[in-house]
Amino acid sequence: MKLKKMEEEFASSEDQNQKLLKEKKILEERSADLAQALAEEEEKAKHLAKLKTKHEATIAELEERALKENTQRQELDRSRRKIETEVGNNIERRF
Repeated sequence: MKLKKMEEEFASSEDQNQKLLKEKKILEERSADLAQALAEEEEKAKHLAKLKTKHEATIAELEERALKENTQRQELDRSRRKIETEVGNNIERRF
């Protein structure tokens, strides 16, 4: 009787052990998949950070150009007004 009970317990332990081994394998596979997904997401984040830096530099360059063009336009307008004033004064002196 005791032997039969021990055999049943041993069989039960074997079944439980097999279930735990299967669960361990599934968890290891999930862990590997998650590690791979994490590595891919980290690569994407790294790439996006590089793009962000590049775009920020481009924006800064464009803002600088726009400021320079605005300054040049203001200087051109001042020069044009100065020339118009001088031409107007020269015309008035002749008449």
